[in-house]
Amino acid sequence: MLRIQNLSKRYKNAPVPALDDVSFNIEKGEFVGLLGPNGAGKTTLINLVAGIAARDSGRIAIAGHDFDSGHIALKTSIGFVPQEVTFDYLFTVRESLELQSGYYGLRANGGYIDYIMKRLSLYSKKNSPVRNLSGGMKRRLLIAKALVHRPDILILDEPTAGVDINLRRELYDFVRELNAGGVTILLTTHYLEEAEELCRRIILINGGRVVVDKSKDDFLRMAGDFLTLQVKASADIGARFSDFSGLTQSENMLTLEFSKHRLGEVMRILSECENKIDDISISSPGVEELFMRLTSGGAA
Repeated sequence: MLRIQNLSKRYKNAPVPALDDVSFNIEKGEFVGLLGPNGAGKTTLINLVAGIAARDSGRIAIAGHDFDSGHIALKTSIGFVPQEVTFDYLFTVRESLELQSGYYGLRANGGYIDYIMKRLSLYSKKNSPVRNLSGGMKRRLLIAKALVHRPDILILDEPTAGVDINLRRELYDFVRELNAGGVTILLTTHYLEEAEELCRRIILINGGRVVVDKSKDDFLRMAGDFLTLQVKASADIGARFSDFSGLTQSENMLTLEFSKHRLGEVMRILSECENKIDDISISSPGVEELFMRLTSGGAA
């Protein structure tokens, strides 16, 4: 569905490339998370694929069509949800979606527009001017505009930025439904738990290069055999873990990162301190922990 080959981009007067020889393929029906720190090149890559910026070198193919061919499928196959919320605020919600639909030559698309508005909880606002919408509603409208032409691949650039928890959950459910229906999804996000929850494959870029491209499960295995312990205690028990290097403390909270082969030792210490412990949790590393490890060398 999307093929990126040796893609490079350097902005004028920039000391280093924004993208440096990036290559990967995304197959039909995949749900891929694109992760990276600020300045890693995520948005540049998305903008090149969406045709918003021009690449210096490399090739892009969408739905089997080379980007330079100008084939109509290059535009009709993609739905793009940008980070920035931009609209013509003179229109109502419905008018905005009808106008977007018209760009794709879809005149009799009212039924699908109604479905999208209902599915994204926009229907009650269909006759409201866009300027009167809340930030969350504007974010929903961006997604609706990207979907009116039924794209085969949906590119989401930070889709839940500034969105409350309830709306975020609704959007999670909706993009899962789209993916289950065959829509290929490429998601960039700073909510790393979002990628862990939604994506089946993760591409991590840093400094304009692909650092990791693996299934989510393999990506998490890269964290090694570590566990994270968090203990809320009524007394200072940190001294009991002095032989462990991954110890941090703040007030009455202790956090310890340790290898699984030391789990028995950790449990023994905890049992000896049980009447001082108010709360305890042990978890496996998630995307966020691994993200920090892989990019600890610093981002451009």
